[in-house]
Amino acid sequence: MIKKLSLISLFTLLPASFYFAQTTVYAYVKDQEGKPVESAEIDLVQSTDDVKADKIGYFQFVDLQPGQYQINVSKPNFETKVIEFTVSANEKRRDLGVISLLPAPFANAGVMVIDDAASDSDEDGSSMQPTIGLLNSGRDIFQSVTAFELGAYWFRPRGVDNRYEDVLFNGVSMSKNDDGRVDFSNWGGLNDVTRYPYESVDNITPSAYTFGNLGGVVYYNTRASSYRKQTSLAYSFTNRSYRHRAMATYSSGLSKNGWAFTFSASRRWAEEGVIDGTQQNSYAYFGAIEKQFSSRHAINLTAFGAPTYRASNAPNTQEVYDLMGKNYNSYWGWQDGEKRNSRIRKTFEPIFMLTDYLKLGKTSNWTNTFSYQFGSDSRSRLDWFHGTDPNPTYYRKLPSYFFSKALELESDGGNDVTADELAEIEAVRNS
Repeated sequence: MIKKLSLISLFTLLPASFYFAQTTVYAYVKDQEGKPVESAEIDLVQSTDDVKADKIGYFQFVDLQPGQYQINVSKPNFETKVIEFTVSANEKRRDLGVISLLPAPFANAGVMVIDDAASDSDEDGSSMQPTIGLLNSGRDIFQSVTAFELGAYWFRPRGVDNRYEDVLFNGVSMSKNDDGRVDFSNWGGLNDVTRYPYESVDNITPSAYTFGNLGGVVYYNTRASSYRKQTSLAYSFTNRSYRHRAMATYSSGLSKNGWAFTFSASRRWAEEGVIDGTQQNSYAYFGAIEKQFSSRHAINLTAFGAPTYRASNAPNTQEVYDLMGKNYNSYWGWQDGEKRNSRIRKTFEPIFMLTDYLKLGKTSNWTNTFSYQFGSDSRSRLDWFHGTDPNPTYYRKLPSYFFSKALELESDGGNDVTADELAEIEAVRNS
């Protein structure tokens, strides 16, 4: 009975709409510098017919009846803006002017580039991997200082281990099943497509996509249509763990038939980096294909991976830096005339995702993602079973150890010092 009454009301009131003037409402979306913001989402709260701004930031709603309206203007990396306006009777066109969007807190700050080579440790690297709180320096003063001054290695912001931080791609957590930590090398080198997260919140700040964690949340949306239309080619010569980097990115934007494509690839390599005895040959690829069936339903296929071959550098004490310089690396040596590194990391763990986007109503969305990952992660090192540590930075081989033994010799007559140690002490004194 209710359905019948609704239909009757619809067809009864429909002819009456022609007695009112129907209004076209339009505006331009621009950033704070006055540049057009392409593909900004314009959500009309009183209707399900949402629109997107075109290449010059223009959008319009046609055939609006007199009344009160509200639109939400949003775009990744920008703050959402709410506009309220009134449509009067006999008003054919309504100009809302220029709607200026401000950058989101993390978008207008310098983004720190983390070298994933620093994620290795003497054992498995799990306890020393960089924390996600250092991926960007935002308006938070503490985070800005720690990210730039202290670096990501050997440091945990506010003492929170990175197992308590969430990194999500299309809603899927990137934390490993065995230790709960995030391995950033899975997408290392894909700067163009992971430069700006869809959401980045610190500590226990509420997140729109997950329950959150003590260390914060970073959410990436790899939907092909969410990337701006572009063709980008880049080459860099650096003084980091690699010498050269080449990167290419293409994004088609959303076509008229509902297809969107985004592809990116890069390579980082060096015969020897700025640190002694390090070499690297790392590749990375990313692909996203999206099909929009309507303004309310879309499917996106994503694949990315980063096959990496990298030699590690050793963490050193201040004493070693004073003696050998900041670029000294104790992990390498000569073997048959070839410079070789004992700590080699080889990793390749590609990820495939199929995501279904469905808009249920004005304020509800239903996103489902099927994800599959496989691959290997291996590390090498020297073994000295039943032998002394051959590392030249071993504490018993440093001058400070012999000086301490010399003081001990002078204080107690050398009762605990062996003959070999005594000879070494004398040699250090004479040098």
